[in-house]
Amino acid sequence: HGLTLYEIDSNFNIHSRVDAMEARWIMGKWQVTDGIKRQFQEGIIKTSVIKNETIPIKEGPDELHGTERLADEMSFADLKGYIAELKMDGYDATRYIVDLHGKIAFPFINIIMVILGVPFALKTGRHSGMAMGIGLSVIIGFSYWIVHAITTSIGYNGFMPPVIAAWSANLIFGIIGTLMFLNVRQ
Repeated sequence: HGLTLYEIDSNFNIHSRVDAMEARWIMGKWQVTDGIKRQFQEGIIKTSVIKNETIPIKEGPDELHGTERLADEMSFADLKGYIAELKMDGYDATRYIVDLHGKIAFPFINIIMVILGVPFALKTGRHSGMAMGIGLSVIIGFSYWIVHAITTSIGYNGFMPPVIAAWSANLIFGIIGTLMFLNVRQ
């Protein structure tokens, strides 16, 4: 329901526009009903009414559906295949590549948090209160999430390679945790 179709040339000049109330995929062809067709030729617009006409479009409903798939809703293999499809069709898949690497990098947050938590536990021991430990955990977790969101966003926009964007937060907080751990041992 509510179809608008543009016919353009290689220079993106509009040759025609079809506005129709309805289009149906019948036996491998698009049937358009109740519409208006405008043809643009040398500054002249020719308008005609469409009652029922077949439109020569080879793509079917599945190809034209065009819903963007969310990386969070796909498995690793599905996402990898979707990236290959996007690249083959000439689309920019950078955002999905960042998310693909993120599917590998993000689970390592558990190890990173342990690396960060051990130095605090060794330094403070049983002398500090539970509130301090909870507060530090929230601050560290929130800081990780902010760094992860910023680097992922930078990667989405193509200003950072996808692998680096996905792994930056782990790398930064892993280094901080390791340095803190080495500091406690001295």
